[in-house]
Amino acid sequence: MPGCSNTHQAIELYLKAILKLNHEQMHGHDLIKLLDKYKIRDVYFTHLLQDERLSSFLKELSAAYLIFRYGEAGAASNSDEMIECLDEIAWHLRSIYLRNIKSPSQKIYITENAKSDFLKNNKFFKEKDVTSNPLAQFGLPL
Repeated sequence: MPGCSNTHQAIELYLKAILKLNHEQMHGHDLIKLLDKYKIRDVYFTHLLQDERLSSFLKELSAAYLIFRYGEAGAASNSDEMIECLDEIAWHLRSIYLRNIKSPSQKIYITENAKSDFLKNNKFFKEKDVTSNPLAQFGLPL
């Protein structure tokens, strides 16, 4: 299921980008192990580990990652719950990353065509967080 692999990849890359800023030598794809090892880096990491709904979501993603990545298994999932968890985790990890790099822009580039789908039922990213200006990809203040 590409959605699970993409979801895992998004969370893993945000997490590893944050850790890379601190010159951490992170290895592996197990999101729970990464968060546990580096939980002192940000209070939100501990929150993810202690929140039963989000930690279960991350455990399931990590367990399924390699299986789904190589197409060895099919799956059924509650995509609405998965998207809600992804929105929450991605919003927080992105905020941590932007704060750490002292980014002058907090906006994320989303094309006008994709904006309504991206914001639909999104409890974390709001209209003020997005822009259709492609310069946002470069971190320019917008």
